[in-house]
Amino acid sequence: MKPITCWEDLLEEAHPLAVKKGWWENMDRPIDEQCACFHSEISEAFEEYRSKRMDTWYSLGGVTVVNVAHNADGCPGVFSGGNDDFTPAKPEGFWVEIADLLIRLADTCGRYGIGINSTKCSHPEKVTIATFVTRLHWLAADALPWLEAKDWASAMENATDIVRVCETQAGLHGVDLWPIVNEKLAYNRTRAHRHGGKAA
Repeated sequence: MKPITCWEDLLEEAHPLAVKKGWWENMDRPIDEQCACFHSEISEAFEEYRSKRMDTWYSLGGVTVVNVAHNADGCPGVFSGGNDDFTPAKPEGFWVEIADLLIRLADTCGRYGIGINSTKCSHPEKVTIATFVTRLHWLAADALPWLEAKDWASAMENATDIVRVCETQAGLHGVDLWPIVNEKLAYNRTRAHRHGGKAA
């Protein structure tokens, strides 16, 4: 897989992967569930911040894993049996959850053909993590009425704000977001149908 280096790359990857994993059976998925999942990722990010886990860490069956390696596809995990067996490890941490938000948003945008206003830059000043998270919740709440109304122009502006806020704040906090997106996508490719049978 080619590395994801920008939003346009992510758009090409996220929705087809979500379809493959069973999230769009019969190409139908309630819009309110999609938007609720945005809020879920944002809330999970804040819980990582509250637990002082800003940097990426890894878990395997709920247990923290150290000495993680990456396979040829870039998926983190643990090799065993003379490197013949590889067990994927789940990336965790604040910025991983922000990457998850972007992946979910790209899935929704890919489904409805929503682009991004590449000339727009939102909120260029560095803010606290709490303000960043609150702003993301506010923007995610704004997505629901535009998507339900099929107001694609307004939905594009809303999606643009979410993407730009994430990119800008990551950069201002000294984080390169796209390698984190790549690692989480690599892990997601190994996951079971609907990530183990989740309802939404």
